[in-house]
Amino acid sequence: MRRFIFILVIFIFFENFSFSQEANGRTWREFNRYLEAKKIKSAFLKGFYEGLLIYNYKDIKNLFPSYSENLIDLLNKFYSDEKNLNIPITYALYIIGLQTRGESKDKIEEYLKKIRSGLRLDFKELK
Repeated sequence: MRRFIFILVIFIFFENFSFSQEANGRTWREFNRYLEAKKIKSAFLKGFYEGLLIYNYKDIKNLFPSYSENLIDLLNKFYSDEKNLNIPITYALYIIGLQTRGESKDKIEEYLKKIRSGLRLDFKELK
């Protein structure tokens, strides 16, 4: 029964979700409206990483942090800063990857400033 409810929640969510825009911090927070928010967030991230494998993005996969349940908490923390709400989840994962690899705070702030201003990064150039 729980599985049925979870699947039903996923369908209801995606029925209301607009795929014409990038999923960002507002999308991430929207997941919190549902009882199974952690499962939905986990499924979203697993889909992201599965997409990297399906489309054979091995050359940029190392730009993102490894998947773990802790990643949900890191994204929650990232999006707790109102300035980050318009940042697409892909870019948030990139920033978290920089943090987990020990990149300098100055470099991270530089990227955040660019991304917040609307600049889109080409991940293939960032390798």
